[in-house]
Amino acid sequence: MSITKIVFVLIIAGGAYQYWHTHQTGDIPANGISDVQASGDAQAKAISSNGFVTLPPLDNMASVPVVIFAPESCPSDGAQRADALARELSGKGIPYTRSSSANFTFSGQNPAELGSVSAVMTGSIPIVFVHGRAKANPGIDEVVDEYRSGKG
Repeated sequence: MSITKIVFVLIIAGGAYQYWHTHQTGDIPANGISDVQASGDAQAKAISSNGFVTLPPLDNMASVPVVIFAPESCPSDGAQRADALARELSGKGIPYTRSSSANFTFSGQNPAELGSVSAVMTGSIPIVFVHGRAKANPGIDEVVDEYRSGKG
């Protein structure tokens, strides 16, 4: 058997094991909630009905209810959307601040935090934080609903 065939068989076997391992039913624990259900419940709690994701707190911006991240004085479409969002929030009397950079303090206890931050912060601008949750390029209605829900 050639080395290519051996490598191919090992890849298939590894993929099959990974599929089986992640999809096995196993025994239901005494509390009646499987690990898959528990992680799904935690993930659902981390995402609001408007699609905002709970992220670690922003450094020096804990008291600001809405933070809009986008380049300032920039002609890009994303920066123009951020300007329009800021105008609409101001018109609705919703307090906000603009920033072109974000700093987080990670607890190190939840490795998924880094993945969540990366997923949101690499999305389309503007990135908007509302009460400790963030979303890339949300619409004004989503931001207003999230702000008024007061969930943080």
